Amino acid sequence: MKAKPVHTEMADLLDTTLRDVLKNGQVVQDQEGNPVTITPTAAMLSVVTKRLKDLGVQTVAGPNTAAGDFIQTAVRNHKFPTLPPVDTEEDDAATG
Repeated sequence: MKAKPVHTEMADLLDTTLRDVLKNGQVVQDQEGNPVTITPTAAMLSVVTKRLKDLGVQTVAGPNTAAGDFIQTAVRNHKFPTLPPVDTEEDDAATG
């Protein structure tokens, strides 16, 4: 069996590592130097997003998908600004 080219092996290792971080969290050290698992940071999520774009992956935000659920939650929780009421009475002084 022929060995994988080094760049293919590296890409596979990167993809496996990123997938593991998304599934299981990111391991970092606390102040005492002990390993702790945290939710992936924004920086790590940005790396994952860039990798997916590099691979040409496009997410479809349809029903029953994580992207669709995310959009629905964002819209549901978004506080839309309230506009002040509009005065519809004519102002004779302004036109006068």
